[in-house]
Amino acid sequence: MAFLNLPENDIFLGIEAESSEEALAIVCAKLLDEGKIKEGYLEAILAREAEYPTGLDLEGINVAIPHTDWIWSNTTQLVVATFAKPVTWHSMEDPDETVDVSMMIMSLFDDPSHQIEALTKIMGVVQDQGLVARLAGSSSVQEIAQAFIQREEQ
Repeated sequence: MAFLNLPENDIFLGIEAESSEEALAIVCAKLLDEGKIKEGYLEAILAREAEYPTGLDLEGINVAIPHTDWIWSNTTQLVVATFAKPVTWHSMEDPDETVDVSMMIMSLFDDPSHQIEALTKIMGVVQDQGLVARLAGSSSVQEIAQAFIQREEQ
């Protein structure tokens, strides 16, 4: 199974959010409506972010990679959001520090055995600053989906 399933309807372009909590709430509301996450997912991911933040300072375009326990998901897939303006996120490296994030790549997984694979593949994407720049600056859902497909094929 190709893990990097990224449905085009779960790619959000130019989200307007004032905080990481607001960004997560916007995305989670849509995922809940689609039945892809369970009631309580937002609270679970916010609690996890408070304990283990996921903002990555990539010395270029910064990315957040939020996720939470598999018990809150009904599917295995990625969700991508770009922001109209950078959103402040707490740093994975130092939770007391913040980073301005331009893109979020969220992983949903409904089986705990998928977590490591998901995070490994996400890290492969975020370590390629050229790809991150292309994704964060994209105005096309199809372009983002295609970039993930091409990355999966590498």
